[in-house]
Amino acid sequence: VETNMPWTWWPEGKQRGLGLEEIVHYMQRGMLRPGLLELLSHLRLIGAMIVVYTHSEDSWAVKVCQALECMAGWPFIHRLYSRQDCKDGHKEFTARKSLEFIVDDLQTQDNLQWVCVDKTIMFDDDASALPAHEANRLVTVPSYDHWEACEWDENVNEEMLARNPSKLARIVRASVVDWGIAPPSYAHVRAGQVGEVCAEDLVWAVKMRTKTQKLVAVNEVASHDIVFYHVLAQLTRGNLDDLK
Repeated sequence: VETNMPWTWWPEGKQRGLGLEEIVHYMQRGMLRPGLLELLSHLRLIGAMIVVYTHSEDSWAVKVCQALECMAGWPFIHRLYSRQDCKDGHKEFTARKSLEFIVDDLQTQDNLQWVCVDKTIMFDDDASALPAHEANRLVTVPSYDHWEACEWDENVNEEMLARNPSKLARIVRASVVDWGIAPPSYAHVRAGQVGEVCAEDLVWAVKMRTKTQKLVAVNEVASHDIVFYHVLAQLTRGNLDDLK
């Protein structure tokens, strides 16, 4: 909502989208998978080179990686590869990602001739992220989910919408209603007006409360996640085959 719309007016001093400090706060509240910092400390101890390979957009990935390094307390990411380095930007890839591409780039850009696919361990929650001939380097981990309420209207409020073209306001109203994060009547509000509550809004409110309760419960389960603690234990013992 904040970053993908061509706003003609934006509140002075307000950043579009989540900033580094806000992402760090989310991580401190639970968005960071338990055990990751301990795993990073061990990888630092053994001298492992860490590369981030994500399907996220680069502009978002950069901010998340900066937040990760703030949480860790040291700059552990050697290089970041994002969506344009996946099949989205390389139609010749036979899977979503390619370790051969990463290795070639590191050898070319950083002159790291020792880097090779067979010395790589990749963690991903997508079991089909790599092509078949690289699949033995992939450790598939369960996805990790942490939920917090979307504060989409913190900056995109009525005052802000009124200062922008009405077409953009209509798109935003329809979108947030379609996503289920605003009541149905919000799609019909006009600039400067307060929408009237309708019967559909009451149904939406009940569903939102139920959904929120479920997601908060999921957060409690996520706080006890042990995936990276298991990975750390296996790496410490040298049981790389057991990571599978």
